[in-house]
Amino acid sequence: MATVISGDTGIDKVTDGAAMPAGSVLQIVENSTLLKTGTWTDNNLHNILSITCTPKSSSSSLYITANFACQLYGNDNTTNMHWILRLYEGSTFLYNMDSLHSNSHYYNYFHRTQNHQIGAVVGNTSTNARSFDMKVQKTEASSNGRLNINSAYGQLYIRVTEVEA
Repeated sequence: MATVISGDTGIDKVTDGAAMPAGSVLQIVENSTLLKTGTWTDNNLHNILSITCTPKSSSSSLYITANFACQLYGNDNTTNMHWILRLYEGSTFLYNMDSLHSNSHYYNYFHRTQNHQIGAVVGNTSTNARSFDMKVQKTEASSNGRLNINSAYGQLYIRVTEVEA
């Protein structure tokens, strides 16, 4: 039988170190501070969001999700823009959203993209701090179009949800 934690049971907290049942959310950590804003035309991989999480359990799973939005410009020389979203743990690549693109007639105009979400799940074997990054890269020729990152174009965040395995 499960223990119900509520004001009615007289239990209002879980003792540190107590084992939680599988599927219990142990913590949610979120960051929306942008590491890079502004406009760029290069094809470098840019770190946009970063987060550090110290797991509560050494047997949990970490669900990493990030939300991305930007503004695109055609620079009068392209009608199609491509970019890639990537998640990393430190320098280790976790997951890739490849071939995101827009061709919504923005040859001479700006265009706000829809929000894009990317996610990955990683296992956990310790309570050591772990850092995750969401990065973006424009994959068109450097002179073709530009990306503008700014919180005015939609929600940008990276989140870690720790769930007991």
